[in-house]
Amino acid sequence: MRCFDAFVTKLDPRGAIVYSTYLGGATSDEGFGIAVDAAGSAYVTGNTDSADFPTRNAVQSANRSRPCRGDTPCPLDVFVTKLSPNGRAIEYSTYLGGTGTDTSGAIAVDRAGNAYLTGTTRSSDFPVRSARQDAIGGTDCGPTPETPCLDAFVTKLSASGRALSYSTYLGGKNSERGGDIAVDARGRAHVTGATQSTDFPTVRAVQPSSDNSSCRSEPPAEELCDDAFVSGFSASGRTLTFSTYLGGNGQDQGLGIAVDRRGGIHVAGTTDSRTFPTRNALQPRLGGAVDAFAARLSAGGGRLVTSSFLGSAKNERANAIALGADGRPILAGRTESPAFPSSRAAQGTLAGDYDAFVTRLR
Repeated sequence: MRCFDAFVTKLDPRGAIVYSTYLGGATSDEGFGIAVDAAGSAYVTGNTDSADFPTRNAVQSANRSRPCRGDTPCPLDVFVTKLSPNGRAIEYSTYLGGTGTDTSGAIAVDRAGNAYLTGTTRSSDFPVRSARQDAIGGTDCGPTPETPCLDAFVTKLSASGRALSYSTYLGGKNSERGGDIAVDARGRAHVTGATQSTDFPTVRAVQPSSDNSSCRSEPPAEELCDDAFVSGFSASGRTLTFSTYLGGNGQDQGLGIAVDRRGGIHVAGTTDSRTFPTRNALQPRLGGAVDAFAARLSAGGGRLVTSSFLGSAKNERANAIALGADGRPILAGRTESPAFPSSRAAQGTLAGDYDAFVTRLR
């Protein structure tokens, strides 16, 4: 079986390569997220099953996942690597994980060079420190008894990479996945993802309980759908300042998050819920089988300001959201709808089964 490596590439404003490098060990490594600080250093995260992934100044110098057994997939650990601005040197590089499978979701960096990560873990011994939740939330997710469920995790690494400032599980009695993370000017992490738990922790919630009624009422009766969640942490990581479900009667996932200069929280993802909560919507109804969504919560997360479907007759998904210099949200994702809403388009027609889309909202 052929293995693969992560790679990191920097382009200048004209699209020319400034640097480009492999990043990995002897088996398989996958890059999943990247952030850049004011000095131009790149912070990269992803997944690895390599026992010799390059480490330096590491908070965790070894892959803690159990060895591969037979034909089953190898358990993964997360990696976090900081590259110098010219890409020639690793400033720090570390594993992050326990003895189960741990996968990366995203990375953000603050003004002081601290890195913030979210992702998904099935490790009951995932490294925790100054945790809001110090144990995995669910412990019976089969197929064998007492198999841990998936939980999201939220971790802050010090600027040197040598220490965990805090690290915590985030979840309830069923499964969660960490989708994306953003940090505001005061060093407070904001996280979005997906949860199947009816006891996911909520604080000052826009939506205090899970819906997913169609999943519970239609066969198979035991099927669980996801609701998106949006959660905000204090700067210490010990406290949730707000936490809310965001979803309707079907499947909803939070995949992208950004925080604007005023503290407004912008979230993007995917939904097939006809009852997904909308407010001041550009598109108030589900367009096809699955739509993208874009929502904005007030600073502090206490109020839903805007929320809208985005899609047409087939399937869409928004994978990421960013804010332009003017503060307006920009979404990126994929669509298979020939009539996906477009304006001033560089490419106005669908070219394949799925096309990427980039949409700027007012």
